[in-house]
Amino acid sequence: MLVVQPSDQGTPVSFVVPTTLDVSSIAGGDRVHASGTVSGGVLTLTDFRVQGTDGAPSNPSNAPSNAKVEGVVTAVSPTSLTVTPHDNATAITIAVPTTIDVSTVAVGNHLTATTTIVNGTLTLVTFKVD
Repeated sequence: MLVVQPSDQGTPVSFVVPTTLDVSSIAGGDRVHASGTVSGGVLTLTDFRVQGTDGAPSNPSNAPSNAKVEGVVTAVSPTSLTVTPHDNATAITIAVPTTIDVSTVAVGNHLTATTTIVNGTLTLVTFKVD
């Protein structure tokens, strides 16, 4: 388990660390950019990078990516989307920032969303209705 405290002191975010990722380069107190995917209601680390003391990445070849959520929309509002992943796992609620218009999304749509963590909340970055 890797727990990351957002820089804005939001709610800590916990990632399950797969055996395929080596996180031994991370020490307590390090500034880390982490990303993952959600499946079955579990956030799994897919990528990370540790920042140097100057704020620059100390491992730029390990640049993070955003978490991708795919599934069927089960609820939609101007401020959130709820998506049930294709593996029928626990539904995932994604916050929708005011800069994104989701009025074209309807319950029952198949959706692919790119998300990121903002203040400890899974937040929509982009989406595509399939």
